[in-house]
Amino acid sequence: MNVNQNNLVDCKEISEIEFTDLKNLWMNDYAISFARSGLMDQKTASNRAAEMWSKTFEEGKETKGHLIRTIIDYDSKHTVGYIWVSQFYPNQKKCFLSYLHVKLDFRRRGFGKAAMEMIDIHLKRNGITEMTLNVFSDNQAARALYSSLGYSEALVTMRKEL
Repeated sequence: MNVNQNNLVDCKEISEIEFTDLKNLWMNDYAISFARSGLMDQKTASNRAAEMWSKTFEEGKETKGHLIRTIIDYDSKHTVGYIWVSQFYPNQKKCFLSYLHVKLDFRRRGFGKAAMEMIDIHLKRNGITEMTLNVFSDNQAARALYSSLGYSEALVTMRKEL
């Protein structure tokens, strides 16, 4: 990606094997998160995730409107995670962080923050002026990360069981 200013991570184009890994991680995280939130059961969420992935990536990793990168530890060259940004409306200068995943062994070491900062630079250089994202309320680590990067709440969904 060649915008590395922090010497902690590099972001490279995702391979087919990594794309499959990303798919499995995202679908699993999607189902678990929705089930944990109580918004839907895990089986329904798993089915919905598979359907959404198929519709989103009809042309595989080459589908237009998505920036998907493998996050690499700059020193060890190990894959530490993935980042996926979507631009649903190409005529607008906005995008959406669809997924950020840092592998368990690499969390709390600054890799997610460094990757987000690197992606921000890349997006700004390409005329993007705003990025939004969704995060589950119980994901305190992610919420803290996004807040530290300047994100603020724009919408809060609330629920109550009856």
